[in-house]
Amino acid sequence: MDAKLYDNSFYKKRKETSEHKIQLLKDEMDKKFCSDVTIFVVGSLGREEVGENSDLDLFIFAKKEIPRLEQYKIFVKLQEINEKLGFPEFSNDGQFLNIHTVENLKKHTGSPNDDSENLFTARMLMLLESKVVFNEKLFDEILNDIIQNYLRDSEKNDNFVPFFLLNDILRYWRTLCLNYEAIRHDDERPWRKKNVNLKYSRMLTVFSTVLSLIVTKDITKEKIFSICKKTPLERIIYSLEIINDDSLNKEFDNILNFYKIFLEAKEQTNIEKDVAIKMLLNTNAEKFSDIITSFLNNEKIDKKLRKFLVV
Repeated sequence: MDAKLYDNSFYKKRKETSEHKIQLLKDEMDKKFCSDVTIFVVGSLGREEVGENSDLDLFIFAKKEIPRLEQYKIFVKLQEINEKLGFPEFSNDGQFLNIHTVENLKKHTGSPNDDSENLFTARMLMLLESKVVFNEKLFDEILNDIIQNYLRDSEKNDNFVPFFLLNDILRYWRTLCLNYEAIRHDDERPWRKKNVNLKYSRMLTVFSTVLSLIVTKDITKEKIFSICKKTPLERIIYSLEIINDDSLNKEFDNILNFYKIFLEAKEQTNIEKDVAIKMLLNTNAEKFSDIITSFLNNEKIDKKLRKFLVV
């Protein structure tokens, strides 16, 4: 089924373009930053589906506190790289650029600081849709540390299920939905940012991961690490191969078709005024979510886990 994804010329081109831009970033960042930090991209580039108008969404993690002056130097270098490679300007003058330490990412999981310091979003995006562009060794170390933090009780339970991790991912989805309610009447926000992204890319990113986790038998840190390294569409493929239900193959084709229409529409400069494309995207979104739901409710998945997603 992997072949079906990348034999598709549209998705093949998106992947190749993403890999090319990621390599450009790696080349520009090589040896420009200290070994105590790792930098990764998220968003469309992290999902390997980048388009012509996609911006550069970056996160910086560190294994220890970085002096404030050094942080500013890092931010300036990133701004220079962003301009050199022709990405759109960082949103809000780069106000969301920050450096998070692995200690804080683990220590504050689930605490009030988790939300207020943006640790929650940073941690989720590393798990759900990230591609490293600087210091892959440290990136993998931190990702493994974060995963292990969710598996603290795994050695005590032969039938371990990563409920801690699943709950955090589902909390992230609910947070995205609440954020949508907070901004949907903001006329200054683009329609695609307020509405359509939630119904497609964000839904796929979250629930492809949830699906992968609940279909995987004998879950381990290594298996979760491997899941995190996949793109959302690759996670769907991985999950469907485990479920092994031929009736779902057609539904996967529909997922690819609906998602392609969504990605193409995002590139249109007049999407805000195009009533027809908005109606099509909204209609397809209902079908898209129905398919994702059918995957999650497949009878071959443990009934206890299917119930957990609801109750």
